[in-house]
Amino acid sequence: RGWLKDLSEGLTLVGPDMNPRNLVLILLFLSQIPVPPDHEALDAVEVCAGEGNLSRGLQQCGLRTKAFDIRYSGNHNFMRTVGFMAVLAAVRNCKPGGLLFWAPPCSSWVFLSSSTHSRSWMNPGGGDRRETILANIFVLRMTYVLYYAYLRGVHFIIEQPLTSVMFQYAPLQRFLAWVKASGVSNGFLRGSYAQIHSISWYPPDDAPAQTHLVHQTAEAGLGKDT
Repeated sequence: RGWLKDLSEGLTLVGPDMNPRNLVLILLFLSQIPVPPDHEALDAVEVCAGEGNLSRGLQQCGLRTKAFDIRYSGNHNFMRTVGFMAVLAAVRNCKPGGLLFWAPPCSSWVFLSSSTHSRSWMNPGGGDRRETILANIFVLRMTYVLYYAYLRGVHFIIEQPLTSVMFQYAPLQRFLAWVKASGVSNGFLRGSYAQIHSISWYPPDDAPAQTHLVHQTAEAGLGKDT
């Protein structure tokens, strides 16, 4: 209980980089989770999934997925320790070569709400409003999970609108630079997935955007990796 309390408190401290003590505590937690057999391991994890269309599409391609969103359960609240641990555990159960797809809330990062969060390219951390600080904490927590996914060999993709400055926020920016993350030409996706450049948001006229994204993701090699 002591180390769990330390981790919960440590994850609320926003700094320019990840705290090594938190990383040790995260690994301590994960060491207690048994490795699932291959037939039960996940191929993909989707966080902030919304309607879960991406997960359903990947399931139709024959892949095992787990979707998280606060609308599904209070235990999926990533800002609570239980939600943070649940996402970590799912990544622990994801196969190396699998996918972690994350669409974090963008309202505190986009240009349209800059008058409230005071973020800019020069100051992506924003002002001192409570909502802004909580959004920073969310992204810092996400960066810890991305770091663990990367160490496990799980690909990650982060989705943000074009005007979001989230990718410039120091902890996430440093991590993305460290892993040499790539992105699509119009900038709405960043990640470690080597074929990410082949994914485009704009679908054919007769196909929904999310369906198009699922098929491009599968065709780009996710199924082969898993």
